[in-house]
Amino acid sequence: MSHFNIRPAAIDDHAVCTSLLSRSYRRLLAPCYSSAVLAEALPVITLAAPGGLGTGRYFLAEEGARILAVGGWSDISPFGRACPQGHAHIRHLACDPESLRQGIGGGILARMVQTAQASGIRVLHCLSPHNAGPFYVATGFEALGEVAMRLTPELDLPVIHMRHALV
Repeated sequence: MSHFNIRPAAIDDHAVCTSLLSRSYRRLLAPCYSSAVLAEALPVITLAAPGGLGTGRYFLAEEGARILAVGGWSDISPFGRACPQGHAHIRHLACDPESLRQGIGGGILARMVQTAQASGIRVLHCLSPHNAGPFYVATGFEALGEVAMRLTPELDLPVIHMRHALV
């Protein structure tokens, strides 16, 4: 297992977060989605939302200067709408493909759950790519069904709506 540190992401971390999201999603989503869909989707889904950085809701796992994973949560849905009171969405949880199955993604998720609960969040939602569904189920989420995540007016990405009650 890696020895890693989890810290809140700062606004200055935008480039390293986007780089990790690109590395991770490009490789890990390839078995689940066609190359044509990924060619359109990756430029949209690999941009770390700067509004989440520096809020104490977005985190990095690092080993020295190497970023191993990123992830955060928001009370704004991926569709740009405010979540109902007590609800929030996981945003951009991704692990370096070379660092999978070492507890790093689970460590980031645990920090996200901890900070969400401290902020009064009772339910976390996630729009999970197909490959990440088993990870979320193993960490307490339940699959509610497939939904289409609208990325652009011309592109919907099929994902799994997941939910985790934080009681």
